[in-house]
Amino acid sequence: MKILHLLSQHQLTGAEVYAMTLAKQQAQRGDVVYGVSDTFTVDFPGRVYLRPIGRKGWFYRLRNALWLAKLLRREGIEVVHVHSRAAAWVGYLACKRTRTSLVATVHGRQAVHTSARRFRVFGTHVIAVCEALKTHLVEELRYPAETVRVIPNGFPHSVWEGALAGSKAEIYGIESATPVWLYVGRFNAQKGEVARLLLRALEKMLSCEPPLLVCLIGGGAAPADIFEQAEQVGRGRGDLTIWVRGYEPEVKRWMQGADLVIGAGRVAIEGLLIGKPVVAFGERGYWGPISPANWEEALKTNFGDIGGPAWPSPESLSQDMQGWLAETPLPLPPAITERLRQYYDLERVEAAIRTVYEESRAAVLPPIPVLCYHRVVEKPLSGRLAGLGVPVERFALQLAALHRWGYTPITFEDLLAYLKGSRPLPPRPIILTFDDGYEDNYTLAFPLLQRYGMRAVIFAVADLARRWNFWDPDGERAPLLSPAQIREMAAAGIEFGSHTLSHPYLPQMEGARLRQELIGSRQRLEDLLGKAVVSFAYPYGAYSTAVRTAVQEAGYAFAVANDTGVPFLKDPWAIARVQVFPWTGHWGFYKKTRSWYLRYKRWKKG
Repeated sequence: MKILHLLSQHQLTGAEVYAMTLAKQQAQRGDVVYGVSDTFTVDFPGRVYLRPIGRKGWFYRLRNALWLAKLLRREGIEVVHVHSRAAAWVGYLACKRTRTSLVATVHGRQAVHTSARRFRVFGTHVIAVCEALKTHLVEELRYPAETVRVIPNGFPHSVWEGALAGSKAEIYGIESATPVWLYVGRFNAQKGEVARLLLRALEKMLSCEPPLLVCLIGGGAAPADIFEQAEQVGRGRGDLTIWVRGYEPEVKRWMQGADLVIGAGRVAIEGLLIGKPVVAFGERGYWGPISPANWEEALKTNFGDIGGPAWPSPESLSQDMQGWLAETPLPLPPAITERLRQYYDLERVEAAIRTVYEESRAAVLPPIPVLCYHRVVEKPLSGRLAGLGVPVERFALQLAALHRWGYTPITFEDLLAYLKGSRPLPPRPIILTFDDGYEDNYTLAFPLLQRYGMRAVIFAVADLARRWNFWDPDGERAPLLSPAQIREMAAAGIEFGSHTLSHPYLPQMEGARLRQELIGSRQRLEDLLGKAVVSFAYPYGAYSTAVRTAVQEAGYAFAVANDTGVPFLKDPWAIARVQVFPWTGHWGFYKKTRSWYLRYKRWKKG
């Protein structure tokens, strides 16, 4: 997959570290990654373009969007992942112009005003890095809850694995008995106010026993007033040393030598992951030392970045500091640290984000017609099942028409590969499906499909020990596909999906019996075929909300109904199909192969 990360920044931010970390993982998986931003501070693992994305004003936004649209077309970018509101404006406009999928990660609270509520430029596939941020987007900016997913920052195992990079003496140049407190955060905006409040609280500490070293590291050059304040606080005191440093590329090394880490967001998380005591203090909240009693609530706010208890006064914070000096806060117990490592595990996070990418690609994909057949027959059927058998001569004419009109039949396996970015789709895709798995699919339909080089999807009833359509006892008995025929067709490119074990009416089922029909049928087909089964068809086209959820939880990537479903990929587990009948003529078949047909049919019904 070709993925572009779009940022707006002028110094190192947590969003840049997030994007770089994610991009590295994506590149290792084989994706091609691109980065676009005003500046880059850390090494990005792909092609980088510097553009004034953060420049305000419609003129600059439109100019950046036009430039980005040209880049998307030239490079064949498949997903644009934006990481700020300014970047979202540019990405939103460019993706609309090029029909490219857009995913947004929101890292912090957004300004709440009429424009932000009216123009939801983060789009419909939004990632919030914590629960409090989702609440903010839904309740204050009115994003629909179903469009926002909570996926945290991702951290590679290397953060907490391996030996410490040097002793405290080697890192800080002081005796090991001297406590070291490390604050990491930007020196601008609200995070700069955190640093200033820390310095005011340090000034109010009457004494530091034992002597204390406090190191403040920012994402860029420190403002002059912070240098001056630090110098004033430490002037003439032998018990307190304060260092102020700008950007440091190896923050982890500084953390490893510290006795206490102070910060929020990625800083607090990384400190906890490496087993350090952490004081969570961010631009939106002050949690104090993270402990077994408060870590879960603090996690919901990204450890003070998005919310939490109000900031203390300098006097109150000074008293807290005096307590930390007297008794250094403890790190979290190993069991909780391990839970956090699993939650923030980069591989897990990247897999969750990839799912959002796939959903966003599905959302911009033009509708693909999905046709539904059952049988292809030599002579017409009679009775109540007459509509299920398309004469072989008519089926041959329909395939010839598809060939003439430039359609290429694909499978749901092809569609899934496209959404994952591993396979392109042909110019005019269409999906031909057959329900139940009748033997005439092999004897009559399969040779015609092969003649035109076409593929199809057969949803087979998976109780292969039963050799006829046992669910229709009053109808004409019709033989089903044998295991050997299924394997032969699958080897030739026909996809097999599940149609349950016994063709029941699923809305009347629940619990273990329902799961057996869904999971047991898939397992039998997978055992027969030696590969994953990704698609499912509801018997009789019937499903309920509970059944649809059970199908999704059973591991299917797609499920199809009849015209009771919803338009193509609006819901991958309730895809509507168009039934082809024996009496469907040339003009009717033409209409049924058009992406607008279902809308037209529903309009006619009123």
